Amino acid sequence: MLLRCCLMLVSLVAVLAATEAAPKAAPKADGQQNLIPQIGGITFDVPPFRFRTDVGDTDKERKGFAQRIMKPVLETTNYFLKVYGLKPRAFEDYAEYYSGANYEKLVRMDVWQDYESFRENFQRRYETKTIPGAFFGVTVDKDVYGKATDTRIREIATSSEGAGDEQLLRHLYHELGHLFMRTYMVVPVEVPSWIEEGTAELFQFRIGNGTKPEAERTQRQGWLVEIISEGTSIPFSEFVSVRNMDNLDFTWKDPLRATLQYAQAWSVIDFIISNPQRADAFMKMLAEFKRSGEEKFNALLRQGLKGDPLFKQMNEHLYTVQEATFKKVFGADLLKIETLWKEWVGKNYDKELAKKPALRYHRGEWRLIRAEHVKKPAEALPHLARAEEIFRECMEKTPDSPEGWVGMGRLHLVRGEHDLAWPEFATALEKGSDNPEAMLYGGIARVQRGDAAAAVAPLAKVVADRPNSFTANYWYGRALIAARGDTAAAVTALSVAGGVEKERQGECSWLEGVAHLVGGRNRPAKLAMLRALGQPGVPEHAIIWLAFANAAEGERAEAMTLMEKAPNHPDAAVLQQRLADNKPLPAIISDPRGRPRLGAEGDYTPVKDPKGKKK
Repeated sequence: MLLRCCLMLVSLVAVLAATEAAPKAAPKADGQQNLIPQIGGITFDVPPFRFRTDVGDTDKERKGFAQRIMKPVLETTNYFLKVYGLKPRAFEDYAEYYSGANYEKLVRMDVWQDYESFRENFQRRYETKTIPGAFFGVTVDKDVYGKATDTRIREIATSSEGAGDEQLLRHLYHELGHLFMRTYMVVPVEVPSWIEEGTAELFQFRIGNGTKPEAERTQRQGWLVEIISEGTSIPFSEFVSVRNMDNLDFTWKDPLRATLQYAQAWSVIDFIISNPQRADAFMKMLAEFKRSGEEKFNALLRQGLKGDPLFKQMNEHLYTVQEATFKKVFGADLLKIETLWKEWVGKNYDKELAKKPALRYHRGEWRLIRAEHVKKPAEALPHLARAEEIFRECMEKTPDSPEGWVGMGRLHLVRGEHDLAWPEFATALEKGSDNPEAMLYGGIARVQRGDAAAAVAPLAKVVADRPNSFTANYWYGRALIAARGDTAAAVTALSVAGGVEKERQGECSWLEGVAHLVGGRNRPAKLAMLRALGQPGVPEHAIIWLAFANAAEGERAEAMTLMEKAPNHPDAAVLQQRLADNKPLPAIISDPRGRPRLGAEGDYTPVKDPKGKKK
């Protein structure tokens, strides 16, 4: 047995080596632009992690940041070590198991301050065009030139740009879930995606993990009730067959499908572990997966397989045995528990609805989300009709709670009925002035009806309560710009929003630039506009505002050159005329819906703080 184990390890080293890409040649001395960005800052070895970060302007700030992040990360790690029945040294033991592959014993955990540096480092080392929010990877380390070293690493990494501590921790927790599954299995076998992603979601949304996930859990719970009711949950025959790579495709090609896939995976695993008997069976199933994976791996090594042919079979293996394994440990057919899961979702809803009236509201919210993702406008009509039915039911069943009126206000906004939306939000605020949904969407309505100043305070409260919310941060930033308020706070909020939803990062960076311009910070405005042009979701007319920022910096010739590429837009005509006549730049105003515009009347004048200084 000992000899067989040693032979397997020797073979594994050869397998791993065979799958590595050939090292890239180091660039010439004058090719400094080809260097892969490296994380600087400070490094803390806190087993099982090597935590590295450059977040903060001084080592003292970086140390304080590291302590804030690592404390809950270590608490979560210790919690799940007990859940998985793993020893505290499990991660170091993994490295020693593959001793011939020269693994670092500590798992790297990197938090970058600059997102673009993080993205470039990831894409160049992993030779991919995937745009990451965070990732867990196992690879051969590469130097600054992209040349492979003789060290293999396990790493979790993300960027703090635009993310508060809670959002950052959620990123890290999710990837920590993948690290745990890899460590538990040991051999390189792919765990079926519904289990792999479902458990990672449990890490991310576990109550008590320091990120206040209760609101999102309630939201998902309400969504799933309506999803099941409308018959659009993913059939288990398909759900259990989805591969991990498919999840990446869903995320970028079909965001709604991705939302459903991850929410359903979270709910199904939550269902399985919701009672002690099923939780025990689940851990036995993972143990069976581990045993089966090891047997398959050893058999393939004895056959002389290595490289891609070996990993292809390992990636497919557990998908071929999962139904039999599930039946063995649970005593039931995997596909038949779909009905039990749906019944559990419904029973929990009925049980908790009285204490959580927001559950019914989130059912209607799901219909609004569905309506916003249809291909043809007519396809949205039944979803909007169903949303109205649910929101009116909220008003009837819980007349003292604001959710129904919030829902109706949102419905009017989706239908473009802005004048009808505000009375609903006003009623919602009367019924629950401290209700986050009422404050959020009431604030949005105020911005869109030209009363941004009145929206700032309630939106600020929502941001404080939901620091990870795209919607709250985005509209808080918009409100501050339109109200000519604290533009530095607007930049922070919009940066957070762009960090949460990468597909709208370009729009958020553009708005950051507008906020800087309103505050008279022309150089940062120019940099934000330049950044926006290279990001997804950037508005077509952003180049007009880049030209404005250049002109504000005194670079009118460059601004005129940029305007040659400007699209046909009202802002273009206004700025073009001012530049051509060599007159002062136009005023930055807001249109009736609170959107930044260049005014035909008035000159550009940055706002000032109460002390009379530019913000």
